[in-house]
Amino acid sequence: MTGTVSPAGEVPGQISSGAFEDMAQGQEFGTFPVPATGQSTPRRPHSMGECTARPTLCAPSGIFVPADSPYRQPADLAGVEVSVGFHSGSHYSAIQGLAPFLERDQIALHFAGRPNDRLRGMIDGRIKAANVWGGQYYLLEQLGFRKLVDTTFVMGFLVSPHAEIEDVKRYFRALLRAQQEIDIEPERYKHFCSRRCRRTCRA
Repeated sequence: MTGTVSPAGEVPGQISSGAFEDMAQGQEFGTFPVPATGQSTPRRPHSMGECTARPTLCAPSGIFVPADSPYRQPADLAGVEVSVGFHSGSHYSAIQGLAPFLERDQIALHFAGRPNDRLRGMIDGRIKAANVWGGQYYLLEQLGFRKLVDTTFVMGFLVSPHAEIEDVKRYFRALLRAQQEIDIEPERYKHFCSRRCRRTCRA
């Protein structure tokens, strides 16, 4: 059910399954035994691995609306469905981000699946507002969508109990170094982007 996208023009139905449910069912998140998960759900089945205290990553995140949207400020989102991922960082951070502007019963959430589902829904005009982070954040920003609310997406990591701690440390040192170098010279590394990534960026 997760990741389902409705036909163009239709608002996607509620998708009540997300990252937490996927991990609980033992689905893999990449080949390295250090999958990332959002700030979403601290409670977890033991089989999902051990949650590390460090490091954590903070991604740019926000609630966006189309450029021609009638919603101009956070208070305008009262009763408006904001698309998020169920039991994911976007779910809880949307509530947190809207809380200073709206009463709790004015905050309406729509569970729209994975990040790319929300991205496509926004581009296709099927979604009025969405909480997005990372790559989807940058794409909507570049396409002229307007950010009404800053939110926070903090990523922690679940580490397999079979992982060697020194390998984990080396992984994060390499990740930090790679990110620093990409931030300094992004053009130097863009050609490494996969065909799949390019197709997503053009979507």
